[in-house]
Amino acid sequence: MAIPKDVKAALQRLGAHTFRIAVHPGLVNAYQGQPLAIAFEPAINYGVFPDHPHLNTGGVGAILGQGFYVPDTICYEENILGLGSDPVERFLQAFGRISVWLLRHMIWMETKKLCDGKGQWIGPEAPPLTPKQRAESGFWNPSDLCRCNSGKRYSDCHMLSDLGYGILTKSISTKNLKQGIAARYEQRREQHKKFYSQIRRSS
Repeated sequence: MAIPKDVKAALQRLGAHTFRIAVHPGLVNAYQGQPLAIAFEPAINYGVFPDHPHLNTGGVGAILGQGFYVPDTICYEENILGLGSDPVERFLQAFGRISVWLLRHMIWMETKKLCDGKGQWIGPEAPPLTPKQRAESGFWNPSDLCRCNSGKRYSDCHMLSDLGYGILTKSISTKNLKQGIAARYEQRREQHKKFYSQIRRSS
């Protein structure tokens, strides 16, 4: 198979890169238990790359009643069985696949520069997040300008329609609804910042 011209050009432009990745052994109820890889320096998440074709969205979960926050992680493996069953072997296999994923990420970033913002991912791609998915995940700040470039705050423009509240009944207070969503988003952002801060202090 011939290598696309833009990918060839991107490979020639690649220089030396260093990434700091935190790898967790994995959670039974998250991504089939595969080791979780979090890129924190430089940060690689949907907040930085909303159009990224290969990330797992983060979220809040609980194990034995204990709440925890998992940020966006690297989507480096589709088939968890390919990592093996031995814990050490799984880690070694994961590190190899993460390295390949990072090379794909660098190529994607370079092709974005070469192709007017449209990057090429080597391998299967996931579709970009829809406005509803981004709104539900809290990637848009209600106080920021709306995604539609109207000049209005997101909370005063597309936020409610993105979340599926296109038609509000009289029994729903628009003001209270916006305040509740904004508070939830702020909590998620604080969890995100706290997680990255803890990772940096411990590394």
